[in-house]
Amino acid sequence: LYISENYAKADWKSIQIHTISSLAERTVPELVTISDSSGTVLDLEFVDQDVDAIQIGGAVTWTEPPNETQITYYLVYFDEDGTAATRSQLGAPVPFGKPNATLEPNFVKDPYEFFLVYSRSSLYEQTTPAVTGISDNRFEVTDVYFHDEDLDGEELG
Repeated sequence: LYISENYAKADWKSIQIHTISSLAERTVPELVTISDSSGTVLDLEFVDQDVDAIQIGGAVTWTEPPNETQITYYLVYFDEDGTAATRSQLGAPVPFGKPNATLEPNFVKDPYEFFLVYSRSSLYEQTTPAVTGISDNRFEVTDVYFHDEDLDGEELG
């Protein structure tokens, strides 16, 4: 029996398998309990360490899903609206056991507003990612004033 990936489970709890011979069908089926797990990462977060406006840099971090042994790696994407319609991958796949991806400073944020993290098994990529917004931390200095008290021209002090 083969069930393709992303097959909707509905409310099913088990699969019944009936054996049939040329004479009759077995009256008591074999039951196989369905085990469905979620590979969605938890606590997805990005803290911008780049101090320039419109530029970001820092670590995208998350907590790995508990009791999940099927994940082989994670895929981290930028996205414009959080729906994955305009996603763009950040770097290489991140191996299971290393719950973070680094974005080098001075990355121009626009048009991206979200990070998406998908778990990946040996079979398939997760269809519904974890999503977090991108906040651009910027630090600006205002009202700067310098009063030159050196009385010599071409010198400051």
